[in-house]
Amino acid sequence: MSYYTTLCTHHMFLTTHDDVPYAVLLTVKEEQNPVQLADTVHQYIKDLTARGYYKSNELLWLAQLLAMDDANYQSTRVEDIVAMEQKLVRFGIKKKAQHYVIIGLLTLLNYNDTQLTHIIGLSDTLAKMKQFKWYKQYALYSAIQITVHITKGETDGMLEASVLTAIETAIQAQQMTVAVTLMNTNSAT
Repeated sequence: MSYYTTLCTHHMFLTTHDDVPYAVLLTVKEEQNPVQLADTVHQYIKDLTARGYYKSNELLWLAQLLAMDDANYQSTRVEDIVAMEQKLVRFGIKKKAQHYVIIGLLTLLNYNDTQLTHIIGLSDTLAKMKQFKWYKQYALYSAIQITVHITKGETDGMLEASVLTAIETAIQAQQMTVAVTLMNTNSAT
């Protein structure tokens, strides 16, 4: 847990219990230095913030995702993230904090425009299904999960954790919206 402790010193307000799964995944490799990992995550956050990403738990998760397979900071990954974001914007996907992990996942998978077209098409199809009537925001996550399973055979732990984290984030956002709506309704009466 020294990675988690070190990360807390860099990002005291962003680091929460939600980061423990990433801390475990990041420190599975015994040869990785927890302090170096935390510094790398911190550098990704700084550079992505400079590129218009908002400091948030989602940005922290994105930075941790980028550091998972290599504890050494790579500035090209930030450029790749921005390029993937721009591709998704061309496909009509707006950059939102809830999409940060998805952008990172697609970047690491190095999906091309044809594959992205497939994912977006599948997402649109899923969003129109009865099962997604109230959960349209999960269609993109589901489309990526399906595509990863098809193209990779089986999802490795990093990809699965990233998609599950993205879905959990979306669920939390929806729960917060419902809570705020209920509070506003109760205070109005």
